[in-house]
Amino acid sequence: MVNALPVTTDYKVVLAQLVCSLDNRDCMILRCSSLHVLEKPTLRAYLFNMYEAADMDDDDTVTYKQWTTSGQSKLQQISDSVSDFITSICAMADKATSHQFIVKSQSSYLRQIKEYLPSETEIIVLMDFAGNYSFYLPGCNTRFSLGNGANNFTPVYCLEKRMGRT
Repeated sequence: MVNALPVTTDYKVVLAQLVCSLDNRDCMILRCSSLHVLEKPTLRAYLFNMYEAADMDDDDTVTYKQWTTSGQSKLQQISDSVSDFITSICAMADKATSHQFIVKSQSSYLRQIKEYLPSETEIIVLMDFAGNYSFYLPGCNTRFSLGNGANNFTPVYCLEKRMGRT
């Protein structure tokens, strides 16, 4: 959804409008009561200002892609007014900040266990059961989205240490 913003920005810049620290667990998961949050503009105001600076009104159209679920997950292209788009982003903000913190923590933990993986005695097996995948096959003109019950696609990633390298 961040790709639909009128300027190129990292999603972390958007999340930073909601919390006083992207590294603080309380801010990212529980929303700490720090006074720093009160001094920042709200996410809604930040996004409206971004569109205003790009000379776009509340009723202009924004097109973006979003995973939707109605019995199965699908990547859909959605066209909304700027106002409705901003409302959607604000509604998803709580989940996004929590998700960002959890992903960062898991990544840090994986990096740590990879570093201390005993040589030739243990392996790390990662499996992703999320089921929301979009991929591109070289040589094809189309992108593929897997999202119905007929498709079974579970990425598996195995790490082992050989000759001192993971």
